Amino acid sequence: MTTATLPRQTIHRLVLAAVSTAVLVMIVGWFTDVRQLLHWILLTLAVTAFLPFVIIGGGLAIGLVLALLGAVLAGDASGGAVIGYGATEIGVRILHPYYRFLGRRHHPVFWGIPVGMLLGCLLLGGIIALVIVPRETRTVRILAETQQQIEKFHKKIGRFPTPDAEGRLTFKVLDMQPPEAANDGYVQDGFGRPLHFRVKGKGILASYTLTSWGYDGKPSKDDLCISGSSQVAKWAEQAVKLAAKFGPDKEGNAAPLNALLRGILDLQCPHEGEH
Repeated sequence: MTTATLPRQTIHRLVLAAVSTAVLVMIVGWFTDVRQLLHWILLTLAVTAFLPFVIIGGGLAIGLVLALLGAVLAGDASGGAVIGYGATEIGVRILHPYYRFLGRRHHPVFWGIPVGMLLGCLLLGGIIALVIVPRETRTVRILAETQQQIEKFHKKIGRFPTPDAEGRLTFKVLDMQPPEAANDGYVQDGFGRPLHFRVKGKGILASYTLTSWGYDGKPSKDDLCISGSSQVAKWAEQAVKLAAKFGPDKEGNAAPLNALLRGILDLQCPHEGEH
């Protein structure tokens, strides 16, 4: 009786651990960076599954780089060979004991967690493919169409449109025909949230950035943005690029590249936390 019920209990525990882990992965992924979490989980599973080979490959790669640096710099390249040989020896030594250790683990939670992580990754991949990517594609099209209207506005009025206090643009300001779903009158991205419009500079040196905050609705790495500027600002940007390459500083020395490109960074899409 006990023998017959034990495998069923084990399967139930395995399924429970897998489902619980998958749900946790989906919740964490949805409220954080879903793509980054997906990559980290897959990387963790791959490293865990192939740890001896990772040690061997990593050691050989480091040893090869050190050997090449030693050859190029006319130095001692033996250090790279030692590291590569040592990593290979460690990987080969732990190969059988490591997989023997994994094979002897019979607790359902031990295997349920990685199975749930893999299942959660598959579900997150499905969400990205079926929910996020189509809306991001729609957002790219909306950004391009809105930029065309902004450029038309600038050509007609001589300045860029003025957003409201929260950086939003209306269809009325841009003389655009709003879709039926846009009841509030704001230009929205593919996720149904207003785009954020920011103008820097004034007059002929003005530039702008039009940003969608992506699926999470807040400034993060998934933001999609498009930038533009007046013709004079574009010339100024090219001048800064040339100065960064060829222009000396006040003392006649070549200026640091990061200092000379500071002006260009203001004309590029904002990074995380700069919205």
